[in-house]
Amino acid sequence: MSIKKRGMAAFAAFFLIALAAPKSPCRISAGELAADRLIRVNILSKPLRLLQEGKIDPVRLSFPEGARVEEPRGSIGPPIREARIEPLPGGWGLSTDIGDFKGQFSLVMYTCGPDRSFEARVGNELRRYPLPLTIRAGAGKIELVVTESLSRYALDAARAEYGPVPPHSEEALDALALLIAVRLKGPRRAHEGFDACDLAHCVVYRGLAGPADAHAHAWRIDPGSLPCGAHFHAVCGGRTLGERVFGRAGASCGGVSDRLVETATALCGPGDWRARIGAAELPPILSIRDTTQKAGVTLQIDEPSRRVDIRYGGSLYSFAAEDFRLRVNRRKGWNFLKSNDYIVETSSEANEKAFVFTGRGSGHGAGLCQHGALELARLGFSRYEILAHYYPGIRFERGDARVSVSPPEVSYVLFDTASGAITEASHPAFEHRKLPAGSIFKLFVALHCAVERPDLFDAYRYRCAGRAGPPLPERCWTPEGHGETGMEGALANSCNLFFASLHSEIGMASLRRFCASLVKAGIRVELPPVSGPDEFARLLAGLDYRVRFSVRDAIALARLVYPDAPPNPALRLSGERRDIIARALFQTMISGTAGNDMAKRPADANAAPWGKTATVLSGSNRLAGYGLFLGGAGDRAVFVALRGGTGARAAQAALGILGRTKGALSEKK
Repeated sequence: MSIKKRGMAAFAAFFLIALAAPKSPCRISAGELAADRLIRVNILSKPLRLLQEGKIDPVRLSFPEGARVEEPRGSIGPPIREARIEPLPGGWGLSTDIGDFKGQFSLVMYTCGPDRSFEARVGNELRRYPLPLTIRAGAGKIELVVTESLSRYALDAARAEYGPVPPHSEEALDALALLIAVRLKGPRRAHEGFDACDLAHCVVYRGLAGPADAHAHAWRIDPGSLPCGAHFHAVCGGRTLGERVFGRAGASCGGVSDRLVETATALCGPGDWRARIGAAELPPILSIRDTTQKAGVTLQIDEPSRRVDIRYGGSLYSFAAEDFRLRVNRRKGWNFLKSNDYIVETSSEANEKAFVFTGRGSGHGAGLCQHGALELARLGFSRYEILAHYYPGIRFERGDARVSVSPPEVSYVLFDTASGAITEASHPAFEHRKLPAGSIFKLFVALHCAVERPDLFDAYRYRCAGRAGPPLPERCWTPEGHGETGMEGALANSCNLFFASLHSEIGMASLRRFCASLVKAGIRVELPPVSGPDEFARLLAGLDYRVRFSVRDAIALARLVYPDAPPNPALRLSGERRDIIARALFQTMISGTAGNDMAKRPADANAAPWGKTATVLSGSNRLAGYGLFLGGAGDRAVFVALRGGTGARAAQAALGILGRTKGALSEKK
């Protein structure tokens, strides 16, 4: 019997038809990494419901050339190009260019061709989904299920959740994709024959919404580090509320402040809103039918737990915040109580008691704030830092070891020292990231002395004993001290006390003018106000973390000081003194702050590595240690920010990046 004729016959009962293992080797898309798990996604759920209600036109499907149809019994039909789904009395029908199907049927569309996707036209919207596609109809319902890799599904679902975002904010998309992926990881109860759907209670999914990310599955969230779940919402209004909105308490499930602690900058606007509910409306909305007393309704919010307590008829009814919001919104409209972050006041107008809600934000308020994540991404934070911002203690584990990427704690840009052009980056927006300069600021001090005070640069000496008294910092970074040293040795060993001791030799106004003049060289370094010699000494030592610069500024600085840098007309720096700075940066890698083992592992046999290290405190809503490194080898240089590390470890990461990319960069040239 042909597949066309068999389409008219009744097949096995609808729910007894399993999504069997593929009979054709072409059913699963090629190129999927073995470690990237495949999932089954129920698609077009809402359009099919609207179609059944007569609110939209039939859904049309278009398949690529060479697409085939296979039945559960293994019969394979001729190539299929077009199909139309429409409701029929008591069931569903599928009209195709190879035959019509109705009643109970189960079909799989797949292709061995290069284009392994199909199009679905829903009204005026055209969506693209991956093949294979399974269509199962029976018992008055129809399901369309596609097979997709977990990482690709998560990324496309994040795109559907966010909609279009600027290119430099795409790390927020990737952070959300990692959350979506971890929600689907591990054992769970499948939706009747599939793993996920495209409705809001799972995540919004509208098919293939953009290119695949080759690095999407290189690192993933360790599910054990998220004991309270992977939640996200639209706008937090300045703070997240944690799991208490769902009725789950505990310090490990609390919320966070959505701000940058270094600059006290809010990441998410308030999103203010107001709503009013008549007191008499609440009992029926909440299904409270206690009428033993005629006492009025009272409402109270318990801030520590965010529970909503209702007293009525002599009884107390307590609701988790999200439960209360959903109950109210089902009756008053889904946008009535926009969030769970609000205060409540009682009002009386025309002798009618009412509750007035004044709130901020949008969504349940737990987990990642999508608006704040976009702002963090725009500021140059990585997807991993964004997740750490909203989930303190989060950890990441290796995905597919065949994908070569840096560890999640490493952010970097690789650039050409001659032109300053960025040739590779951990994420595109990192070039706009601002960080404390830390000990890299000592390069600015050395340049200032070389240009404005050559007498100090050439002859000034200081004996570092490891400890000192005011106005100098209490100690240097090494207890043994650095002994008697001049500018070259102090720069190579990043001697805090040497640079701090210059507070009595140079003036803050002169240093500020010099730093401002570097704008001609493309450098904008922010110098804060200082009060007294103690603060000035700390600033010169690189210990004032208010001194900030961007990654772009670091690139411009490297082009001034790298060993083969040509004279820059914006800087009156003699060749001899530039060579002294270059020697100090070479020495950093041999016996200085980068460690003795660096010289044994040059990134380029024809060029010894050079650089400057720093260890600073930075972060978003909480401070963390960061190791910084600015340096390179030959005509390549790198700036690295290592979360949770030191400057020496950042230097090791930098040499690894330089070594890993050497061949690739040579091929590009």
